[in-house]
Formats: sequence, C-alpha cells, structure tokens
Amino acid sequence: FYNNGHQISLLTVEMRRNIQSSAKNVSYATMSLDVNTTASYIDAAEADFDKLEEGIKYLKENFRGDQALVDDIAKTLQEAEPFKEQVFVLAKENKSRQASNLFFDSLEPYYLKAQDDLMKISDSAKVSADSDFKESQSVMTLIEVVIVIFQILGAVAAIVVASMITKSIVKPVKEIEKAAGEMSKGSLHVDLSYQSRDELGSLANGM
Repeated sequence: FYNNGHQISLLTVEMRRNIQSSAKNVSYATMSLDVNTTASYIDAAEADFDKLEEGIKYLKENFRGDQALVDDIAKTLQEAEPFKEQVFVLAKENKSRQASNLFFDSLEPYYLKAQDDLMKISDSAKVSADSDFKESQSVMTLIEVVIVIFQILGAVAAIVVASMITKSIVKPVKEIEKAAGEMSKGSLHVDLSYQSRDELGSLANGM
C-alpha cells in the first residue's frame, strides 16, 4: 500500500505540478522582454522537465499498472521537446508573439495529454492502493483470529497440563494418607501401589 500505490499517487501529483510549472515558465519566457529573465524562466522550465524524466524512470520501475501509460507520457514529452526548444529560441530572440503562438498551438497540447495520462496512472494507483489496503486489513483480521485461536489452545493446554500435574500429586498423597490412617488404627496390612522415583515415591516406600 505504502511503497507502491501511495507513492505512485504522490508522484503523479508532483509530476502534474511539474508540468504545470514547466508550462508556466515556458509561457513566461515567451512574454518576457528581458534576456536575463527569459533565460531564468527557460532554466526553470528545463529543471521541471528533468524532474519529469526522473518521475518517468520511477514509474517504469515501480508502477504495477499499465506500463503503456508510462510509455505514452515519455513519448509525449519526447515529441514535445522540439517545440519546446523552438519556443525557447524564439523567446531568446524576443519574438514573443511567435513564441507564444507556437506554445499554445503546438506545445501546450502535449502538456495537456501528459496531464491526462498522469491522471489515469493516479486513478490506477489509487485502485491498487485500495486493493492493497483491503488485503492488509484482511490479513490483519486473519492474524487476530489466529492469535485468539492460539491463546485458546494455550489456555486449554495449560489447563490440561495443570490438571495432569495436580492428579499426579493428589492421587499418591491421598493413597499415602489413607495408608497412614489405616496404620494409626493399628492395621499394618496396608499395600501402597504407588511407585515413583520422586519424593512421594520415597515416602510411599518408607510407609
């Protein structure tokens, strides 16, 4: 539940945030008239793309759902790369209108498609997380039942052992007590059937 479904859900949220941040920085770069500011927006957008690539790598290694969705996102970002570079070139040349048009006409659709695929992965991860959670709940219930059964068996075993120990002590003691009673009445014709190597056996032999 935690290592897969939960983490994948968090990652897809972060990746969607990175896409939004990248789109924002690219669009800002197309509107900026200052070369240094434009460069900083471009660097920020590239950093967002680098995080997206790290996220895709993690999804390929850990996502248990349809890997075709992950491949689609990777393909979408790869296809968006040339348009992104063209937008950056135009932005650096202060061709704001052309850069903006290229962004909205050609680049933004790729961002939106990647967002949709990430939503599908998130939904799939949620289903997986719910399934794992329910399974863990079932296992926990089963373990609780097993523990209760072992407790009952342990209690029964303790009662049986205690009963056997009690009988092994009480029976010879009563037999010896009966023999002592007969002897106190003057009857020396007493047989003790109890035999053992413990202290009670020694007492019976002495009697």
